[in-house]
Amino acid sequence: QRATEQQLERTRRTVQANYTAIDSGAQRHLAQARQHSRDLKAEIQLNAHHAVRHAQDMVRHQITDVRQFAQLHLQRAQREVPVLFADIRAEARQSLRSARAETQADWQTVQQRAASDLQRSRDALAHTYADTAALARHTVAQARQNTQALMREVTGQGPDKTLQRGFALVRDAQGQAITSAHAHAQAGAADTPITLEFRDGRRRTVLGQEEPNPQRDPP
Repeated sequence: QRATEQQLERTRRTVQANYTAIDSGAQRHLAQARQHSRDLKAEIQLNAHHAVRHAQDMVRHQITDVRQFAQLHLQRAQREVPVLFADIRAEARQSLRSARAETQADWQTVQQRAASDLQRSRDALAHTYADTAALARHTVAQARQNTQALMREVTGQGPDKTLQRGFALVRDAQGQAITSAHAHAQAGAADTPITLEFRDGRRRTVLGQEEPNPQRDPP
């Protein structure tokens, strides 16, 4: 369970980091789109300014021509020059309106694309989180089953099962299990009563002197 909780915590941190990276990327794209829109707007304004200046240069050139031929075309020039100015202004206004409309359309397209990318990222993040949660639940269930199996196995290996197979449990006067004859002798417990527990009951006896072990104490 601790390993599962640690894995969940690491997964949450990973998901949070991915969400932060996605959100940062979306913000960066939006900032780039805004900068691109501002650049386009500045370029359009610059082009319009150049167009107006070019038109003014043409008008000045035409005015120079009119002045040169003022004696012959004075009345005609007085009629045409205002018309030319009106056309230039109308064309410049139309160009500005078209540029604004194109810029607005580009900005809406950029916003829609950014929103679509962000939604896809959120969907992928939710899918990843759901898969991680399902995997965590499966891992916890598997660990629970393994723990129950181990508990059953440990229960099956208890002292009762051992006594059923012909073994006996040796206890001292205080009821503590005796697992070593050498350690019991060193503790000064010789000629003290002990209890032998069998599968069908208990018998008390006295532990005497330790007999020599041929393998441990050769003659």
